[in-house]
Amino acid sequence: MLPLILYFTLPVVFSNYVTCYSASGTGNRETVDVYVEDPQGTRLFQFKGVPLGTGIQQLQFPLANEPSLGSWLISVDNGISTESTTFDVKEYELPKFDVSITFPPYVLVNTEIIPAQVCAKYTYGEPVKGTLNLNTSLEIYSYSYSPDRTPIIMNTLEIDGCYNYTINVSSIDPDHNYYYRRIMVVANVIEDGTGVEKSTTQYLERTFSPLNLNFITDQNQRHYFKPGLPYNGKLKVTNPDNSPAEGEPIEICATVSRKRVNNYWLSQRTVKYCKNYTSDARGYIKYALEPQNVDSISIDLEVRSKSI
Repeated sequence: MLPLILYFTLPVVFSNYVTCYSASGTGNRETVDVYVEDPQGTRLFQFKGVPLGTGIQQLQFPLANEPSLGSWLISVDNGISTESTTFDVKEYELPKFDVSITFPPYVLVNTEIIPAQVCAKYTYGEPVKGTLNLNTSLEIYSYSYSPDRTPIIMNTLEIDGCYNYTINVSSIDPDHNYYYRRIMVVANVIEDGTGVEKSTTQYLERTFSPLNLNFITDQNQRHYFKPGLPYNGKLKVTNPDNSPAEGEPIEICATVSRKRVNNYWLSQRTVKYCKNYTSDARGYIKYALEPQNVDSISIDLEVRSKSI
């Protein structure tokens, strides 16, 4: 039995160790012949009468700059038996990596300091070491005039996987005149050793309202109510990223318009009443309006957050 221990470096040199043991476990001092065949079965290298000495021998042979790709065969023959093993020759591909920029789920227009993160990772998850060129500014329009130009903050630093930093809004919008423009971050990473570059651009749009308030009603419920019966409804409260806003104090007001005839005179008046609610874990509020008189002709609902 001739177990083979293989070590190789591609694409230039292939090295292998041939180990032979006798039945007693001591090194066998016989000689062997070693043959190397490419995937097409062509014998490209051979080593005749290789002395094993104490039972192990190292051999090397060069591979061409463009060797045949596939499974190569190494055979060892000691004149009595033959053992073989294979190794694969494949094209070498540089590891690929991606660059990402992460912002908070949402940012209000009056936020002054915004955290951000830039990450460079290989597709298999390991961090990339290299140089990070980072530009932070307000969104740049191709048609912008000189008065609309705002500062661009440029930084060059080393990165090992991820880099956390903060954006000072005053540094890119000193006069706070451009709340409507998105914040733009451009990250360029140059990999150490290879010089491979990867860039990405990410935009952050700021929001004016910290909450979204939406009545959940079907088509009929939106246009009709029945006098003498309670009116039940549902309100959904969400953050700007549409995640549920739990525990938000909300005031719902109903303005009821009433019309009736008194002594041949048509009288009309409005009555407004309000009630406080708190959104549940799913961001919902279930509300109920008390039964209305038969002279009620319309109801207008108004909602506002009491935490703003």
